[in-house]
Amino acid sequence: MINTPYDLKYRPKILKRFLGQPNAVAQIRGFLKNTNIPPRILITGNTGTGKTTLARIIANKLNNSDEDTIEINVSDKRSIEDIRDLVKIIRFKPKHKYKVIILDEVQGIQKLSSNAFLKALEEPPPHIIWILCTNEPEALLPTIKNRCELIALEHIPPNIIIDNLLYIAGKEQLKIPPKSLMLACKYIAINSNGSIRDSINQFSAFVNRYSSNPKFKIDDSTFKSILLKTESPLDDLAVEFLVNVYKNNIASLIKLALINKDQLVSILFRTMLLNRFIVEELSGAANRRFIPLYKKFQSQIAKPNIKFSVLIHNKLIFVKKELLTKPIDEDSIICALSHL
Repeated sequence: MINTPYDLKYRPKILKRFLGQPNAVAQIRGFLKNTNIPPRILITGNTGTGKTTLARIIANKLNNSDEDTIEINVSDKRSIEDIRDLVKIIRFKPKHKYKVIILDEVQGIQKLSSNAFLKALEEPPPHIIWILCTNEPEALLPTIKNRCELIALEHIPPNIIIDNLLYIAGKEQLKIPPKSLMLACKYIAINSNGSIRDSINQFSAFVNRYSSNPKFKIDDSTFKSILLKTESPLDDLAVEFLVNVYKNNIASLIKLALINKDQLVSILFRTMLLNRFIVEELSGAANRRFIPLYKKFQSQIAKPNIKFSVLIHNKLIFVKKELLTKPIDEDSIICALSHL
């Protein structure tokens, strides 16, 4: 029997289980109760906060079925023809009350769209509900964005993440001592960037590690090892950040940091994990399973000197401490990064 990954098994299917977003849930309950369904809904939020999951919950709630739901990831090259076909599809009446069209990664829609499609999006037939999902709302055309009902998702608070992980542990009947389990959940909550999905993936990695060695020590070093083995949507940003650090390209670093201000501390954490691996790789002590992430970095930077990599690591620690002691705004970012 193949075990379902935790992030799929515990993906919420009802609003009651959509955690840490009380404002968004209240907003949705409001327009569902009043049957005043907006024809265009824009769901924004950082990676892993549940945009697509929420879109599917809304779609299912509208029809009590997934039968009349179409979901397209705009970033997928194969979606170009699908999007063009939508102009034809939306003319046909659905089997249920609504045909719900979910467009994920919708920030790229302008590159693919014809005028006919944009018109259909801006002036849909009464049986069509568009749900747009993006982590870059500023990239959308104002004519699209201004016509949408905005649902803005926030970072999930650590206490909600901890409760959710403990809920999963209970459902899975995990045989982990309560003290060790709570320590693990707290550490994951701090380092999951306010993302339910990231936290569940990290928790899964922890459970696998614990299952293979129930006596392993739960500490900072152990979890850094676990987290580096766990893929994160911030990995590409971490590589880009570290490449610019090694090239001493402060202007690009500041630009990257300002664009990703809300996730900057988490990006720095992933960057430090990657640089730690580089130091271990250069000293011959690295875990070979980390190689794919290193190769992304190595394709842009020639093999660095180990002393220089250690120096970079110490500078990154200092920058992270600087950012944790002050409000993260443009001035504090520029000041902190100037030390690199």
